[in-house]
Amino acid sequence: MKHVVVFIVCMMSFQTAQSCDACGCSINGDSWGIMPKYNIHFVGLRLQYRQYHNVHPDDHGAEGAMLTGDDYFYKGDLFGRFSLNRRLLLTGTLPYRYNLRLEDGEKMSNSGMGDGSLTINYLPILPGCNDWKHALQVSAGVEAPTGKFTFSHDNPANMQLGSGTWDYLFGMNYTIRYRNVGMNLEGNYRYNGLTKVGYDWGNSWTAGAKLFTTIQDSTTMFMPWVGISDEQYESNIENTKYQIRAAYTGGYLVTWNAGFDYYSQHFGAGIEFGMPVVSDLSDGYSKMKFHAGARLMYFIQTKKKNSIKQI
Repeated sequence: MKHVVVFIVCMMSFQTAQSCDACGCSINGDSWGIMPKYNIHFVGLRLQYRQYHNVHPDDHGAEGAMLTGDDYFYKGDLFGRFSLNRRLLLTGTLPYRYNLRLEDGEKMSNSGMGDGSLTINYLPILPGCNDWKHALQVSAGVEAPTGKFTFSHDNPANMQLGSGTWDYLFGMNYTIRYRNVGMNLEGNYRYNGLTKVGYDWGNSWTAGAKLFTTIQDSTTMFMPWVGISDEQYESNIENTKYQIRAAYTGGYLVTWNAGFDYYSQHFGAGIEFGMPVVSDLSDGYSKMKFHAGARLMYFIQTKKKNSIKQI
């Protein structure tokens, strides 16, 4: 029985906080998980949750007054992949968001469609068939401003459903495996555009590593994994003419992550969770508490791509 080669397809999205509010990031690193069947079409649903705790100065209160609250970000993605050929993959995501802030007894929430994205992925190194296997993927994509965005200090940037800009996504990931044990390394960069009012979102990038193992038979596979990831956010520029930095923006986040995935001939599923190692966002006023996610996929089989072994 031949072993299944693992490949990760990742698209990263990011959004940082805007001026006058210290807050968590509603749109962070998005991963499609560790998946076999890189050359098979699929459609799926992905759910994500993140929570942040904020303590920041009250800009409208007495001197030295502080506000305390929590941000809750829920995201559901309809996503899919189309295999153009053995080296080219087309992936797309259409998100729906619900953002909630509870701060000093007050509630703020927004819900609706987020920014959709489309990515082309190229595999210069295809998986082999020996005990040692490796694969490399590079990707480039665009995110369209399909989500609602309104510039307002009363509606912080992290509570917005969209960024109001055309953004560009670049990524690379590499997987190496010996029999049923392997490692994945990934890196992603996001170049953000300008809004119509001249607000400049800071660019962002991530790096991550995962260790995994597989337990499988001829038709199913169970895959537990652990990993660590680093997210870096540039500060936003509120006034591009005078290069005025937006207060409480930028920062970095390092998390431990763990999860497991299950795959059969027609379906894939997985769950994951993460806890912060270091969280320094919004000038140190915002800390991530934890994140969790789940996904379900349906593989669209063809006569030439009808086995979990064909990877």
